[in-house]
Amino acid sequence: ENRPFCCCISHQGSERSFFHRLPFGITSAPEIFQRKMTELFQQQEGVVAYMDDILVYGKTEERVLQTIEMAGLRFNKDKCLLHQKQLHYLGHRIDQRGISADPEKVRAISEMASPISVPELRRILDMVHFLGRYLPNLSEITRPLNELLKSDVAWYWGSSQEQAFNRVKDLVAEAPILAIYDPKEPTVVSSNASSYGLVCVCGVLLQDHNDQLKPVAFCSRTLTDAETRYAQIEQE
Repeated sequence: ENRPFCCCISHQGSERSFFHRLPFGITSAPEIFQRKMTELFQQQEGVVAYMDDILVYGKTEERVLQTIEMAGLRFNKDKCLLHQKQLHYLGHRIDQRGISADPEKVRAISEMASPISVPELRRILDMVHFLGRYLPNLSEITRPLNELLKSDVAWYWGSSQEQAFNRVKDLVAEAPILAIYDPKEPTVVSSNASSYGLVCVCGVLLQDHNDQLKPVAFCSRTLTDAETRYAQIEQE
């Protein structure tokens, strides 16, 4: 029923035509495509779809392939990876040891030069926060950098900012391999909040794997002005 709203006219005449399938370039196309892919596999365990990337981590792939065939989808054989021991997916590397940051993401951040403006700094911090689950105490380390993002603070790149920037790159380069979350294993949450100046809160999710607590994910953020006045136990 929406086809008439997406008409086109060719150079061969004035007759209007419309698409029978959703064309590239429509603003809502990615959201519609993602919704359809989610609906297609929502009844199946061990499958996650992000746009046109389908990750199957179940014991077998037969049911997924049957669903794909029934839906009328076709794959490019050269782009399919089957029975992989290691996988790079959405900026992460997954293998039998656990999940870690994609080495290409780590290399890109490690080789970055110091920013010379707020937009550059914001772009770098966005890349760093994408890997935030691997980085303990991130908000505390980036405190001098986050100060520069405030609208009432003039741009100044001094020794404290350079030191914080280098610490962030070292933190990314040393990012640990995280254990893959298992809902059947005992879970521990550890949190902490700093009590000085710009208050930061951080935490780590741990799980018992082979009688050893291993990190599953780190979290860290700067508290809002109102949250800084909470009792420390409430902050944590």
